[in-house]
Amino acid sequence: RNHLRLGPGVQYLDGDICCASDDGVISIGEQTTISYATLTLTEPKMSITIGRDCLISWKVDVRCGDGHPIVDQATGEVINPARPIVLGDHVWLAAHVQVLKGVTIGEHSVIGSHSLVTHDVPAHAVAAGLPARVLRENITWHREAREVLPKSNAKPTPPA
Repeated sequence: RNHLRLGPGVQYLDGDICCASDDGVISIGEQTTISYATLTLTEPKMSITIGRDCLISWKVDVRCGDGHPIVDQATGEVINPARPIVLGDHVWLAAHVQVLKGVTIGEHSVIGSHSLVTHDVPAHAVAAGLPARVLRENITWHREAREVLPKSNAKPTPPA
């Protein structure tokens, strides 16, 4: 009783999709490439949304909950509820990244290798570390190096 929605051109090369409960949704946008990732819905009615044209590298772990409730003894309240995860369009998760519950990563952002993402990352940012923090803003990225002409090779602008 879960739903997996794949846009056109999605490449899910290896990995696992784990649904520990019912009524969850995993959506992967068009032209997204996943090299090896584990996507986990831990509790009912949770979701993981991955935008279009994303690149998800090796051994990435995206999970919307902890898998086991922690309960306040006095109130009976679950103090670690699951929360949805959203990756915007054109997000790149490098190798060994973990994205935890409730995180939104804005479009055109990059998460560095071996990072643990516990808080939102704005659009057009590079974040890395344990926990990940924003290192640079106002960026974008390209799938291929040949898509970008280095500034040192750029042709000078003729005088006006």
